Amino acid sequence: MFNGQFIGMVDKQGNQLHEGDYVTFYHKGEDVICQIVYVADLAAFCLKWKDGYINKFFLTPDKYLKIV
Repeated sequence: MFNGQFIGMVDKQGNQLHEGDYVTFYHKGEDVICQIVYVADLAAFCLKWKDGYINKFFLTPDKYLKIV
């Protein structure tokens, strides 16, 4: 539905974030990689982890680094 849409946020280096982008950030002692996905039930963009779990918390893009 929104594939590739700008989500209205930038990462900690000022790069625009889009639905489908992968970001990395520090979580519980390690760097992790997640994908930005749109969740229709919440009408919001969220992070999808490698195991398929979708984090349903607000995004904190100032902690993310877009993987180019």
